Amino acid sequence: MPALRHVPHEVFALAIAENRPLLEAHKEAGYVPEPGNAKRIRNRPDVRARIDELRNEAAEFANVRRVRVVLEVDRVGRANTQDYYDAEGVLIPIHKLRRDLAAAVQEVVVEGNKIVGYKLFDKNQANFTLLKYLGGLPEAPAAQTHVSIFNQLSVEDQRHLADALEALPGGQGDTDREAPGERSPA
Repeated sequence: MPALRHVPHEVFALAIAENRPLLEAHKEAGYVPEPGNAKRIRNRPDVRARIDELRNEAAEFANVRRVRVVLEVDRVGRANTQDYYDAEGVLIPIHKLRRDLAAAVQEVVVEGNKIVGYKLFDKNQANFTLLKYLGGLPEAPAAQTHVSIFNQLSVEDQRHLADALEALPGGQGDTDREAPGERSPA
């Protein structure tokens, strides 16, 4: 069943399907909350059918377990192209692959009428997803706590400051200067 044509009724049905209180759903749909009117809308056959459909869809997704999703991603991350060939180096037909190997196949590569290979899902992305899910990735780097004064200065002021720093004893910039303890020939 497609979404209800009357938008407020669709919004109401979505809210009720998500187990929101009747008057809250009525208000969310744009109505002034009134119990009698809210019950009338809820009992309309089209609205009732839509609520049932939305709840059935939600029940289907409730059966998807996190472990199942992690298992599927792990299969992609562990996929090894060698497993798709037999001992003689001949590509194993897709219908004869183990289910865990077939789960990692993104597309079948065909030339003419012959299957010549399999394109697998991105292993790096799968492993990145697993690391992120399992908490193996570091958090974003902390904000920089020191401020470089060079970012605040104009290019000319930066040049003057660099020259002044190089002029100090032990400066690195001028190779023509005397090293400490040396005298220049006079």
